[in-house]
Amino acid sequence: MESAIEYENNRLVTYQNVLERNEIKGIRETKVNIKRKYQTIQAGTFENFSHFKKIVLPEGLSIIERNAFRGCTSLRQVVLPSTVEEIGEAGFSGCSKIERIILPDPVTVLKAKTFERCLNLKEVVISQRSCLQNLEERVFEECVSLRSVRVPNQVRRIERRSFYKTRELKKFKFPCNLQYLGKEAFYNSGIEGLLELPEGMEEIDEAAFYRCKNLERVIIPSSVKVMGKWVFHGCHRLKYLDFMGEPEFIGEWIINKKDTTIRGLDHSCIKKYCLENGFRFDCL
Repeated sequence: MESAIEYENNRLVTYQNVLERNEIKGIRETKVNIKRKYQTIQAGTFENFSHFKKIVLPEGLSIIERNAFRGCTSLRQVVLPSTVEEIGEAGFSGCSKIERIILPDPVTVLKAKTFERCLNLKEVVISQRSCLQNLEERVFEECVSLRSVRVPNQVRRIERRSFYKTRELKKFKFPCNLQYLGKEAFYNSGIEGLLELPEGMEEIDEAAFYRCKNLERVIIPSSVKVMGKWVFHGCHRLKYLDFMGEPEFIGEWIINKKDTTIRGLDHSCIKKYCLENGFRFDCL
């Protein structure tokens, strides 16, 4: 059965309204179609609602505040209108049955924990027209079924644990304008084979690719100036880590000593780093 929140008294309702939790307390249907023209869904409005499986949000909706749908463990499908500009922190965290999300183009930032622990989320559709510029920390943390997501080229920062334990994510195209990759950003992700990071990247924070067990070769561009500790530690299949330039700082134990050969320019700081830490080194 489908529930509908209609216009009031046949009047056109303006886009200044806020949908609050007390307005939806009586809804028990499994499919909800909100037809009234709300501009904002208030923080925590649907939090921990466990009975509905599908929700259609109205065109004109602009803001989904923090925790709005957090813990909706039966929710399988959410239809986001093209007008949404902001999804608050942990907006859909713990919605463990959602399989696919189409992100509206006006969204500029994915806030912290937006889709954290959406355990069945397999695909995130982000169009080429997207305004997305930043991924805050833990956006897709423990989305263990995630297989497909395209991050737009204008994104410059991917923050801490953004793709933590995304074990089914075998391929990922890094944005060409990416500058910073946060701590544990791809910790224990499924990225496999060759990983070539984009020229222009400046910093790779500690343990960014820790325990990415399917990596075989990584190319670090000459633009990278800082590489934190343990970045590729635990990557047991990683054969070669190639440096195209000379970072100003490299942390300790960036690789497993017995598994990986570091390659770089002769007489470079990379060679010195390897000699000091007992890592194998070859010239490119």
